[in-house]
Amino acid sequence: MRAWPGILLGLILSAASVAGAGTATFDPSTNAKTSTSEQSEVSVTVGRACVLGKPADIILSTIYWTGTADVTDSTTFTVQCNEPNNTGFFSGLDLSMSPNDSVTLVRVGASDPPEDTDQLTVNLTKSPLNIDFGFDFDETNTAPQTFTVTATLSAGQIGENHPAGVYEGTVTISIDFPF
Repeated sequence: MRAWPGILLGLILSAASVAGAGTATFDPSTNAKTSTSEQSEVSVTVGRACVLGKPADIILSTIYWTGTADVTDSTTFTVQCNEPNNTGFFSGLDLSMSPNDSVTLVRVGASDPPEDTDQLTVNLTKSPLNIDFGFDFDETNTAPQTFTVTATLSAGQIGENHPAGVYEGTVTISIDFPF
C-alpha cells in the first residue's frame, strides 16, 4: 500500500508540470493553495466622426414670366465633429456642396433630354464662406456649426416660352475626410 503516495506524488508533479501561465495549482499533500494572475488589456478606438444635419428643401416661390423680381430662399444645416487627434484641428476636413455655384432645375415631366425651355438655372451662395475652400468650417470648434445655402432665380430667365410647371434640381452637401 506504500505505492499510493508515490503515484499520488507523481500525479501532483505531472499536474504541476503541465500547469501553464495563469493556472493556479493545489497541492493536497500540504493543503497549501497557490495562485497566479495575468492581466488583459482593455482598449477601444474612438473614431473620427461628424454629424451633418439634413438641410430643409429650398422652395422658391412661384415666379411669373411677366414678373420682374428675382425669387430667393435659403436653408440652413449644422455640422458637428469630434476632435480627431487632440490637436484641436480637423486637418483637411472638406465641407462641400455640389453643384458648387448653380444648379439646373428641370421641369417635372419634361422630355429626356429636356429642351432648353424646360430648364432654369438657380444661383447658389454659401455662408459662412471661405473663398479658397467653400464653406468656412471652423476646424478648432467641436460645437455644432450652422451653415446656410441661398438659392436665387433671376426673373430675367423666365420668358413666355417657358412652360408652366414645377422645376426641380438637387444640391448635395458633403463632408469628406482625407484620413
